[in-house]
Amino acid sequence: MSNISNFQISIIMGFVAVIATLIIFKKEGEKWLPVSLDYGGFIHFFFESKYSLHFIFILVMIGLSTQLLVFVVLDTLSGLNKLGVSEFIKNDVSNGLFSLRIVTLLISLKAFVNTLSIIYQNITINDDFLPQCKFHYNELSCLEAKIDKMGLTLINLSQFGIYLSSMLVLWQTLDGNKVSLYVSIISWLLLFIVDDWVVIFQTMEALKGRIMIQHFIKIQVVNVALFFGVGYLVYDQTSFLNVISIVFLFISLVTNYQLILKKKLL
Repeated sequence: MSNISNFQISIIMGFVAVIATLIIFKKEGEKWLPVSLDYGGFIHFFFESKYSLHFIFILVMIGLSTQLLVFVVLDTLSGLNKLGVSEFIKNDVSNGLFSLRIVTLLISLKAFVNTLSIIYQNITINDDFLPQCKFHYNELSCLEAKIDKMGLTLINLSQFGIYLSSMLVLWQTLDGNKVSLYVSIISWLLLFIVDDWVVIFQTMEALKGRIMIQHFIKIQVVNVALFFGVGYLVYDQTSFLNVISIVFLFISLVTNYQLILKKKLL
């Protein structure tokens, strides 16, 4: 990292976001859950109930997206303050950092807004399909749901989990302030696929969980490419944070793939 203090601040803010989410959930959760959320119930809910994976993903996603978003903003502001606008842009473009900043900002912001929408919509956790899904064609309302709300949300969270954990590794494996060609390729691949995923997921919502086979293949091919590409970076520059990131990427990949195949959404 070019500025470790910015990175430390961003990690603290990530933890703050997680704690705030827990507080909100503890306060509002009993309105939509058939369980008591005292201390014992709270622990049981997160680690032993059928909702565990769902809410653990929410916590990790809000923490990761906040951390990356805060870091890229702080690092950019520090660079602008130190070098000035023109010199900062010139330096970033020559080192390859400019594109990485843009990609990180866009992906972390999308993930942050997406996770916030899940938290603040006070979604209910049951077997009903997403009530907020707006159908553009009346015929779609007659489709039978192939997956419940919790499962569909988890697919979306796990997909963004793949993107965020990949982005965190990219920042951790910079060669000083320079971006290698390998890192640049992965960052542009992320930018290319994130917008596609947003559109594909909106289609899945409208089709009540169904995903076209060509969309599934496209997303999963890129997912596997990201896993092995990021895995190589972790192998080349092993650190505790990188190992944690690749493990979470793998969990996200398996969760995403298993849900789509298990629910027969193709």
